[in-house]
Amino acid sequence: MTKKMRLLTNMTLAATTTSWMTCAQDHTVFDALASSTISGNILVRYEHAAQDNSLMDANALTARSLFDFKTGEFQGLSAVLTLENTTALMGINEYSVPQTGYKKGEYSVIADPEHTEIDQAYINYRSDALSVKLGRQMIIMNNHRMVGNVGW
Repeated sequence: MTKKMRLLTNMTLAATTTSWMTCAQDHTVFDALASSTISGNILVRYEHAAQDNSLMDANALTARSLFDFKTGEFQGLSAVLTLENTTALMGINEYSVPQTGYKKGEYSVIADPEHTEIDQAYINYRSDALSVKLGRQMIIMNNHRMVGNVGW
């Protein structure tokens, strides 16, 4: 992150925090937080790979969880945080992910590395004439045809 971007982010956070703190007496901040939503999903997947090579057959039982937190709106401001995690279940992790170095050269490839990441974290400002998002966000256009968050 460049110094200018870091400064802009810090200034935005400071202005947002100051605005929320000065208006806390009329409880609208708490109303916005009370109207926040939390959602998520968990996808469990089993994959087996048997190839005609010197590598051992691969088995993977993984779970991908996605959790989304969205605050309610307060004076046009809201925030979004989306977390993603992929992990092997029940010790069924006999597979290789060469790009990450995970068990490279032992098992056949199943490209499902264990990881935890922030998919989105942004502050949104919306008024009648303007809508601005500042932070990390997923951009999806034309049903993921050319721009989207689908990992290939």
